[in-house]
Amino acid sequence: MSLSESLSQYLFDLETSDLLTSLGRSHKELNLELGELGMSSQLVDLMTNHRRVLNSVLLRLRLLSESNKQEDQVRSSLSRLNNNLVTSLLDHLYLQHSTEHTEHTEHTEHTEHTEHTEHTEHTEHTEHTEHHTEPQELSLNTDEQVDENSDEEDENVLLNNFFNECVKKTEDASDIVRSKDFYTALNTWWVNESSSDVPSKPTLKTYLTERLGKGMKGTWTNVALN
Repeated sequence: MSLSESLSQYLFDLETSDLLTSLGRSHKELNLELGELGMSSQLVDLMTNHRRVLNSVLLRLRLLSESNKQEDQVRSSLSRLNNNLVTSLLDHLYLQHSTEHTEHTEHTEHTEHTEHTEHTEHTEHTEHTEHHTEPQELSLNTDEQVDENSDEEDENVLLNNFFNECVKKTEDASDIVRSKDFYTALNTWWVNESSSDVPSKPTLKTYLTERLGKGMKGTWTNVALN
C-alpha cells in the first residue's frame, strides 16, 4: 500500500471517528471502537482534540505523496514539529504499508510452499509411498498452539490493566517517563497480579509504542506514572 493509499484509508477512518462522535460516543468508547481498527489512543487524541494540527499534517502528507517522497524524507519534513501525536500518525500510516507487504510475502511463500508440497505428495503417491501423521501428535501440536495463543492474550490483557491503572497521560510536556521506570513499575505491579513471568523489556517497549507512540531515546513525554 502506497502512502497515498494509506492516507485514503486513514481519511475514511477519520470520517468514521467523526460519525461516532456525532452519535454521542464518549472518548473511552471511541478508544475501544477505533482500537479495533488499529488506532492507538494517541491517534484518537489527535483526531478528536488536535484537528487543526491533523488537517495541516494531512495536507503536507498529500503534497509529499504527490511528489513521491520516501518515508525518511516524509519523516524529516515533519520532524520540526517534534510532536509525538504526529509521529504516531506516521507510524500508523507506514505500518499499514509494512503489514500489507509482509502479508503479500507470506501469501507468496505459502503458495510456493503449497505447490511444492502438492508436487511432493504426487511424486510420493506415484512411488506408492505413504506418509501418515499420527493423530495423537497432531492433537498435541494443536493444543500447544492454543496454549501459546492463550498466553499471548492473557499477557496483553495484563499489560492493558497495568497501563489503565498505573499510567496517566497529561498535558504537561515536562512530565517525562523513561523506559526503565516503566519497567520497574511493571515489575512491582505484575508480582501482585500474575504468577507468570514479567514480559521482557522489548515486549513492554512495543506495547508502549502502540499506546503512546514512538518514544524519544527511550523516554515518553506528556505521561506520568500513578
